[in-house]
Amino acid sequence: MFKNIVRYQPKFIFDYDIIRIEGNSILEDPIEVWLPFITKLTEYSRKWGEFTIEFKLNAFNTASSMYITNIINFLNTLQNSNTITINWYYEEVDEDMLFIGEEYKEMVEGYIIEKSIKNPTIKFNIIQIK
Repeated sequence: MFKNIVRYQPKFIFDYDIIRIEGNSILEDPIEVWLPFITKLTEYSRKWGEFTIEFKLNAFNTASSMYITNIINFLNTLQNSNTITINWYYEEVDEDMLFIGEEYKEMVEGYIIEKSIKNPTIKFNIIQIK
């Protein structure tokens, strides 16, 4: 029954100043997967002043999207203490993933405007995979 669960959970890779989130996140109860990642990301952000986080997700469900939103919001709060690049990857034919990336980018830009940040230290890129 649990053999296929790995296919539905993302892979988290911490590689010096680059963090990669890859694969799928189609989990009924994603807290067991995402909470340890968020804990490690918090520790990582204290260690690295400048880093990149890459979202290379093929698919995720609504439950997982709440955690991704929380991660974006957390990264926004690091504006004054860290320099962060967020790369959101989508495949050429996946308009849904492009749209979601644009929504997350607007969250980052909205935070910068709302908090009147003159010199933002976070950059959000949307990158097409061909």
